[in-house]
Amino acid sequence: MTETMMHYPDDPPERVRLLTREEFLQLYPPATRDVRVSSFDGAPVEVFPLGDLVVCDHCNAEVQPQENCALAMNRLYCNSCSQEWILPYVLTGGTQ
Repeated sequence: MTETMMHYPDDPPERVRLLTREEFLQLYPPATRDVRVSSFDGAPVEVFPLGDLVVCDHCNAEVQPQENCALAMNRLYCNSCSQEWILPYVLTGGTQ
């Protein structure tokens, strides 16, 4: 895993982590990634365990084992999406 900075034009610099699916699962184990759904009327919360399913927050594709991905702006990007939306904006000289 590598931590660095990215910068979209007209936005402040943002921290980004470049990592693999396995590294993501080490940071966010399956037990910590349940999806919780509730309604505004106070109905009980429904919990949907994700297990080791890892999905791109941009295109909804499943991130495959050993696939490189990026964690930026509180979103996970698969390799394809990170190539388009994250890596072109990574600043050189970031931190690890």
